[in-house]
Amino acid sequence: MSVPRNDDADKRVWRIVRKTLETALMAMIDMRAKEGAALQKDLFSRTRKIERTLKQVIKEVPMIVEDYRRKLQKRIKGLLKKSSVSLDEDGITREVAIFADRCDISEEITRLKTHLVHFMDAARTEDHPGRKLDFIAQEMLREVNTMGAKANSAKVAGLVVQMKSEISKIKEQVQNVE
Repeated sequence: MSVPRNDDADKRVWRIVRKTLETALMAMIDMRAKEGAALQKDLFSRTRKIERTLKQVIKEVPMIVEDYRRKLQKRIKGLLKKSSVSLDEDGITREVAIFADRCDISEEITRLKTHLVHFMDAARTEDHPGRKLDFIAQEMLREVNTMGAKANSAKVAGLVVQMKSEISKIKEQVQNVE
């Protein structure tokens, strides 16, 4: 048994379905655009926090070596107080120079600054930046971890924790970017 077709009814139903579908698709596109803008705003806010924290790290770097020099001299003077051996300033200077070289984080700072710029550029200009942003965030984390390992400073360690926290949040948000 065949069902008779009513082309006029089919056309009316299709017009209603099509209009409803178009409305739903436009609402979805609008919602995704708003969500994308909010996500981009959040990511940029977090990168600016990292930039501000990095500026604090940069201010601390010169003090790391000087603090080490003072502590080393104090420790050696304390040890030599009861002996007839004199303080060897050249030896201390050599030791401080070795320490300064070991804890130098200038390369990591430069690379992190570059990664932050690339991250912001990719978020602004790439069509589907999700994977690229994830990769850059991973590179930022690597530089920050290296800073923390090399800097040998409680103050810098605290600042590193702040930057790592923001990068972790960035990595989580980037998972929502296509």
